[in-house]
Amino acid sequence: MIKGGALTIPTTTLGYVFDIVINSWEQGFDGYRVYTNGDIEPLEGNLGLSLELLSEFTEGTEWLTQIPADYIALSSDYSEYQYLILWLAANSRAASQLLQQRIILLALICDRYKLDKYQALEVAEMGQRSILSHFNLESSKASLRFLDKLKFSKTMGSAMYMIRLYLNPSDKLYLKFKHYDRVDDFCFFVDRNMPELTGSKLGIALSENKHRLDWPCMGYIFDTLMLGYEINIDNPNRRIGELSSYQALVDLHDHWVQERIRLKETCPEDSHVPYDIPFDDCYEHGIYAVCTYGELFQESIDQKHCIVSYHRKIRAKTYSVFTKPYPKRVTIGISINKNSARPYVLDQVRGYRNSPASEETLKKIYQWFDKEQKKLRVTE
Repeated sequence: MIKGGALTIPTTTLGYVFDIVINSWEQGFDGYRVYTNGDIEPLEGNLGLSLELLSEFTEGTEWLTQIPADYIALSSDYSEYQYLILWLAANSRAASQLLQQRIILLALICDRYKLDKYQALEVAEMGQRSILSHFNLESSKASLRFLDKLKFSKTMGSAMYMIRLYLNPSDKLYLKFKHYDRVDDFCFFVDRNMPELTGSKLGIALSENKHRLDWPCMGYIFDTLMLGYEINIDNPNRRIGELSSYQALVDLHDHWVQERIRLKETCPEDSHVPYDIPFDDCYEHGIYAVCTYGELFQESIDQKHCIVSYHRKIRAKTYSVFTKPYPKRVTIGISINKNSARPYVLDQVRGYRNSPASEETLKKIYQWFDKEQKKLRVTE
């Protein structure tokens, strides 16, 4: 029932066939859809809109002040579920405590019951470990400590998936992070792609480095590993895992690049044989094929990365490399699998020391890449 002091959110101006009306905090925070023909129906679950929308007009800004400021601040990181989280807190002392103590559990509840706020309310009334058991997740004290370490991005759908994956009672993967103080999306990405790094000195160090650049960092990890194999380092995975910082990783990478250069005389026997090139050069955008081992080696030297280690793949016709020298030089790697429905995949675009390419450069490269793929489909 709509009560005095309710706020109207004019969602009809956004293309909806109804406006949303939300009662005041003291009146229970219930929401309703009010249709243009006068029909009214209660919101059965989540709002689907961040309350930041309300700050765009004066009435909404004033109305928000009735909600405890710390509740707004805590729930703002969970904008996808913010209304339902606050509704639960407004209607349940237990949910209010969860909001302040371990809000990730409320997000887990809201993700499962986004269309049934009363079922969500029932689960929120359970104890914290009982909530995890309700979702068939590991419910030990250690699992709660794991939840306290989580620092996720705004994309909460991925977060819920990771929580369910790592708190699966059968696998107990969350224990891999028992020595971490902080676990974020990047930690999970590393664990899914290079699990041997999880729990290592480097893995923990990277989790604590809030200023790292995630994807160039992964580029350094993969490149350094490949360089290690290329120059016959004994167990490069272990060597990398024992590093104590991101800078130590960069230093080791650069050292192994120089070592690879020093071993230039050990170039492969087939280094004089030209590569097979699947795509044409693009003079319009300045994209040119790397046609020989010598060119590949020089690209690796100039760009300070390990593209030279792809020689065997190029010779096996499962990889191809191009370079775009200007305006800011980048190396382009294309993975090839003739048995796949998509035989050509743009695998990497990296600048000097694995730096990311600009948006404009990527746009031109994709235009060329798509054009070349279409040409090949026609000829095939």
